[in-house]
Amino acid sequence: KKVSATPVTLSVARDSNAVADKMEQLVKAANDVLKEIKTQTFVSSAKGGNRGALAGDATIKSIAASIRSVFSGGVGRSNVPGLNFTRDGVIEFDKAVFKTKYESDPVAVSSALSKAGTSTGAGITFDSATADTIAGTYNVTVSSLGTAAASSVLFSGGATSDTTIGVRSGTLVGLYAVRNGDTAASIAAGVNEALEASGITARASVSGGGVVISSESPGASSSFELTSDYGTAAFSTFSGTNPTGTIDGVAATGSGRYLSLPTDSTSGAKGLKLSLGSSTDASGSVSYYGGTAGVVAALATRLLTSGNGTLAVSSTSRESRISTYDKQITRLEARMTLREAALRRQYGKLDSIMGGLKGQQTYMTNQISS
Repeated sequence: KKVSATPVTLSVARDSNAVADKMEQLVKAANDVLKEIKTQTFVSSAKGGNRGALAGDATIKSIAASIRSVFSGGVGRSNVPGLNFTRDGVIEFDKAVFKTKYESDPVAVSSALSKAGTSTGAGITFDSATADTIAGTYNVTVSSLGTAAASSVLFSGGATSDTTIGVRSGTLVGLYAVRNGDTAASIAAGVNEALEASGITARASVSGGGVVISSESPGASSSFELTSDYGTAAFSTFSGTNPTGTIDGVAATGSGRYLSLPTDSTSGAKGLKLSLGSSTDASGSVSYYGGTAGVVAALATRLLTSGNGTLAVSSTSRESRISTYDKQITRLEARMTLREAALRRQYGKLDSIMGGLKGQQTYMTNQISS
């Protein structure tokens, strides 16, 4: 497109209406679930009155309590402006109050809604969390930072012969022809041009009087291969290291600039991911706040996960009980059938005996009459 002759002004602003609408939809969905739970767990106060299909179900009552807890604030959640409860337990949302607060302090409202975290200790920063992460404060220990892959010093004092540097990363290869007499600075500049052209994320710099090639990011995955005499000498591999440390006393997984706990960890911090700076304290802590939207997402995941979600487990348990009842009924029916057959045989014999007695009675009566 043509470059405009006059400046173009682009305005960027937060859309408080859109955010408020989404919050309103979330509240409506929660109220719909609570209403359905109330219907299904209804118990009439009248003696012998109607009862819902799930009346007295502890799992369903727990779900309702969890939903109300999410919107009432508390541990791991900041209070969302505009939220209140009626005496009947219905969630009320004042859109105007929410918008006013959002427009005056969007950061605070965003933190109340979404996943967020604060930390102590220089260089330790909350990055992300999963639906499995439980809100709370967790101690962090950083044993070592990740390091970038780096070569040894090449061409110390400058080049003394013609050669070709080759840098390889996967299928990408960067080549630079070095000439006798080239300085370390000119070699580094030429190698950087070759690396950029090839798409390899590594850079050359002047160090120790020569040239050092290193990856741009720390971590074991940031490795590369290098030869200072391409076509003649073999490639050598240089690899970085991942950071090491613990979160909540559990050995964390290091990758690049990050420490995290896997989602199958037994710690409440499972799924928590932290970013480490280039200068990081050896210890600190991170406080994770799920936020209303984050906690709702986590609750939905916990309830609806196929196989081991709360509802799936509850359904499986009920189906198992129904199956047990069906088997018991089948066994009882079989026993009753056998009992009925036995009684019919006994009554048949008794009827035969009574028939014989009646015959004898008739005979005796006739004899006496005669």
